[in-house]
Amino acid sequence: MELLCPSCEKKLLLKLEPEVYCTTWCGSCGQEVPPETLTDAGVPEELITRIGPWGRKVRELLDVYDDLMVGGDRTDDAYLLDWKALRDETVEMLARLRQHLPSGTRVFGTPKPPEWSDAEILHWRRQREREGLLHSYGYQLGARWVEQEGGLPLDETDKLPTSYPVACVTPSEKERFREGFVLGSRSGTFDSEMYTGILARLHARK
Repeated sequence: MELLCPSCEKKLLLKLEPEVYCTTWCGSCGQEVPPETLTDAGVPEELITRIGPWGRKVRELLDVYDDLMVGGDRTDDAYLLDWKALRDETVEMLARLRQHLPSGTRVFGTPKPPEWSDAEILHWRRQREREGLLHSYGYQLGARWVEQEGGLPLDETDKLPTSYPVACVTPSEKERFREGFVLGSRSGTFDSEMYTGILARLHARK
């Protein structure tokens, strides 16, 4: 019997995407998929209980936080070991979940993680950190736009009141800057010391 999403009632395509409060989502409607639905699909309780800790490891190892570092203060060698361990765990978890329902994740992006060399993994780490800096830079500019320049908070579709900085080269870098600017215009507080530090780090990465 086909398992349906409890929200949209379409065939459930499970998407693993770690957020603060949830990791399991419907790939069709984007709504949260509760653990009970996975139980109904026949997923073992032992596997369900691993999803939360796995999501925390993903966020801790792959995401950019306020310190703008990916993977915290790990050395490159330690980062490579932890990245590969998480990759292998992800592959194993997905294989087991797919025995019960269609499942996938995009936390590692493309190409498929097993194809990445050590140099590619570390390049990806640096790029994520760069995009994190650009997001924070945009956030500060958006906050300053509203607080000091008389601008209005922006919606997602609004045109930016400034050009992209020269540091934004790739489409993903521009997107991260834009996301930061819009968010900063809505709820940010301009911090001149932080702004100066972000600029210094961006210049150091040229």
